[in-house]
Amino acid sequence: LGMGQGASLVIPRWIDVEGVRNFRDIGGWPLKDGSGYIRERTVFRSGHLAQVSTQGRLRLNELNIKAIFDFRLDHEITRDGVPEPMPGITRFSKDLYKQVVKTNEEYFQKLKVFLDGEKGFAEESGKKLIGDVFRYMIQELSIRERSAMVIHCTAGKDRTGVFIMVLLGLCGVDDEIIAREYELSNVGYFALKLNVTVENLRAALSASYGGMKLAIDQLKQTYGSFEGFVRDGCGLTMNEICLVRQLMVVPIRFEERQLYRPKI
Repeated sequence: LGMGQGASLVIPRWIDVEGVRNFRDIGGWPLKDGSGYIRERTVFRSGHLAQVSTQGRLRLNELNIKAIFDFRLDHEITRDGVPEPMPGITRFSKDLYKQVVKTNEEYFQKLKVFLDGEKGFAEESGKKLIGDVFRYMIQELSIRERSAMVIHCTAGKDRTGVFIMVLLGLCGVDDEIIAREYELSNVGYFALKLNVTVENLRAALSASYGGMKLAIDQLKQTYGSFEGFVRDGCGLTMNEICLVRQLMVVPIRFEERQLYRPKI
């Protein structure tokens, strides 16, 4: 991240947290109008933290993590477990599908839709969940204290990707960058131990640029914009939306904009 001719600072996006897959910072991406970039070391995304090691816990403390939002389903939590309690870090368990899935049969029907290509991906979102997390952010995270949080599901891709899509879009990041950021999950994601065929899970377990673009297009067709989705779908007020942007966006002075280069 170069912000001046005399000095340059690069903050790594990918972070080694021992025992955790696909851990990365979502900060550093530029806004499409050039007026700023996403604040770094504030929101991280990853796969589940059930196997985080002692060294990994120390790394989370170094990153000043205050909250972990777990988007996994109950059966995923039962299968993979949860990390031991960590002093100073609050874990929130949120079921992305609890408003639509009441039984195992319903879950597998929803999963079938989810696996059915890119359209299936675009149909799944958790509006109340997203609103709740945004409200936590503006109430509990502090720029001055440099506090941060982690969003994760099982692999740190699809469910986590929906939330990150909305957050980046609300702050003004270009759709192309949002979709490419989602695609980065293929770089950090190596394997899942699931008792199903790769062919049947291909659509769900491959972070798809096309799937994310379709999700963005569908959101805009329904709500007009990311702001419209967060306001009318997730229930945030305009004041709350402004506070999210203030937390997440670092302004760039006009004379420095030509010097800014986003990192991958």
